[in-house]
Amino acid sequence: MISNIDLLENYTALLIAIDRECNPEEAFQILDKVCEGKLPRRKPSESDIVNMIKLRACMTLREIGALYGCDASTICIRIRKYKNSKGMI
Repeated sequence: MISNIDLLENYTALLIAIDRECNPEEAFQILDKVCEGKLPRRKPSESDIVNMIKLRACMTLREIGALYGCDASTICIRIRKYKNSKGMI
């Protein structure tokens, strides 16, 4: 009989495979890295950065970083680079 933890791991891998459009083996590799504390890096989309800029009006960089799983300095750099590329600064 499959334990609840194994079932949860299988469903989590399935969700990763669907979200990342990868095969199950790759999904389990990603899940293993997450469990080891090594989160896979993902380049934020332009809409993510626009949302960060909007959130900046009512949240601190640290709070926004917690939402996106990165440091406050990373959020600051991403916002600054985006604004520089769009000529907003």
